[in-house]
Amino acid sequence: MFTHHHDDDHDDHDDDHEHGAELRIAVAGLILLAAVVAASWRHVGYVMVLYLAGLKSVDPTLREAAKVDGADERQTFFRVVFPVMAPINVIIVVITTIESLRAFDIAYIINHGKNGLELLSTLIVNNSISEASLVGFGSAVAVVLLVISLVPIVTFLVNVNRRERA
Repeated sequence: MFTHHHDDDHDDHDDDHEHGAELRIAVAGLILLAAVVAASWRHVGYVMVLYLAGLKSVDPTLREAAKVDGADERQTFFRVVFPVMAPINVIIVVITTIESLRAFDIAYIINHGKNGLELLSTLIVNNSISEASLVGFGSAVAVVLLVISLVPIVTFLVNVNRRERA
């Protein structure tokens, strides 16, 4: 009638709890990988077109001059081609930053922004619209997201204005 619990039963429960934690971590890693693949797939073509246009705009005489100076292909790319493509790189960094801040849809579709996909945008939605109704906290996080979004945009605009004046 009475059940006697052995210490082994308690150890099995601890093992199940530890296994569950490991499983959640593994699933969170898989979810994060799926989100990265989905977000990358969405704009990888656009980035490739920008880099192709940038590579086509590099003056071939620069490559020839580097070859005459004794540079190999790797040195030519990193010391000649890549610096010439600096404006394209800045544009791609800005676009990628903006896209990463707009990743709300992918994170929310996969698992409502939980378990490895905690983004500021999902935190705003989960706190502002959820049962907790932490509208003040959600608004504060929205302001932080706005400030983070403005940094690359302002940096890009300052660089564009400097180039136009030069």
